[in-house]
Amino acid sequence: MNTSPIPSATAMKYKNARYSLLFIVALSVINLFTIVLGEFYFLFSAWVPQQLMVAGYLLAEETGLQSWIWIFGFIGLLTILPYFLCWLFSGKHVGWMIGALAIFAVDSLIFLFDFILYIIDGDFTLLTNLVFRIAAVVLLILGVRYGLQLKKERQAEAIPTAAQADAVFGAADAAADMAANGMYAPTDDAVTRRITVSRSKSFVGMAVAMRIYVNDTEVCRLKNGETQTFSAPCAPFVLGAMFTGGGAAGKAEIQAGSADLHYQASISPGLTVNSILLTPVNDSPNK
Repeated sequence: MNTSPIPSATAMKYKNARYSLLFIVALSVINLFTIVLGEFYFLFSAWVPQQLMVAGYLLAEETGLQSWIWIFGFIGLLTILPYFLCWLFSGKHVGWMIGALAIFAVDSLIFLFDFILYIIDGDFTLLTNLVFRIAAVVLLILGVRYGLQLKKERQAEAIPTAAQADAVFGAADAAADMAANGMYAPTDDAVTRRITVSRSKSFVGMAVAMRIYVNDTEVCRLKNGETQTFSAPCAPFVLGAMFTGGGAAGKAEIQAGSADLHYQASISPGLTVNSILLTPVNDSPNK
């Protein structure tokens, strides 16, 4: 299983989808209070708990018993709890994200029924709700898609390929044979070259440090527009970059060689997640 500090693009997309689910949970809980205290609600939230709170509020006004607000508010909170559990456990099991999509789909069907009734009465106030709800459904669908892709990636990483096995055990056998004969087996890791990484100036993440990695080991941190040079092995290695705290990441496979190299780290905006591109610069300052 991948233990690299630099997440894959799929992992970051799935993480953002889980944030969307958490956002739905948070706004749904907040709405239980704002409907009563301020008579307004936030979009991008569950519909059923919101309507339960409205029903409790109206009953309290009709009967003068404030207990209806507490009763329906508690029931509304119980209907939000499954969303929270789905978010909590979806980090390890994509099945919980599928469950969240299913629950929100049922919630959306109930909303759609109310929406049609509003349209029949000539009331179009729920059109904005519909737009935000479609966006929420799409994000949850993407979350399921990325979660399934991430599951496949983790399964593939857990099983070493034949080439990887040969590389590991073949090198170990060769080193053991040389050690038995009293010989020293030099490795390319003992020889280094100079690598320069320049971070492009960008408004995205301008206040966040960019961590630079060599084979999952952090070698430096770059500020917006900064350039740094460090040592790296002449053997093949993975050059990685990631914002402190996540948010964007990227990797580049560097081939074996002794020449100094220069790479440009730039931000590539995406629909659901940003990525960091590491592109070679021909006019390396070290040459």
